[in-house]
Amino acid sequence: MKFVGSASLFPHVQGMFREYFVMGERQCYPVAGDLSLGELAFAEPLAVALHGVNRVGDLLGKSVLVTGAGTIGCLTVMAARLAGAASVTVSDVLERPLAKAREVGADRTIRADREPESLAAPQFDAALEVSGSFVALKACVPP
Repeated sequence: MKFVGSASLFPHVQGMFREYFVMGERQCYPVAGDLSLGELAFAEPLAVALHGVNRVGDLLGKSVLVTGAGTIGCLTVMAARLAGAASVTVSDVLERPLAKAREVGADRTIRADREPESLAAPQFDAALEVSGSFVALKACVPP
């Protein structure tokens, strides 16, 4: 599987920081309406967040952990809130994304590199790992 602009080392595909680029026809979809490029750019990350939250099942009144406070993590916070989560905790290793997670609705944020013990006990009803970090994945799976 290849992702254009992915940060992965293998398989690496160059990014999209350019005004024009060539894409295969099967990867292009017509868009109706007056959506902005910014709104279109959020379609895929929002779909990832909504899909993840839908896969978890009923979140009404539950406590949720989201590991990773980047774009998909923050959208996952919003999706969990819309699904009725009672509390949402977000972990990351950087303060700036955690601040953004608080802005979009996280009740609690944890610097995973500074307070790993905060994630050690199974204290959440559901966990969504969106950082791509193996250490974060381990925090989502009870021992």
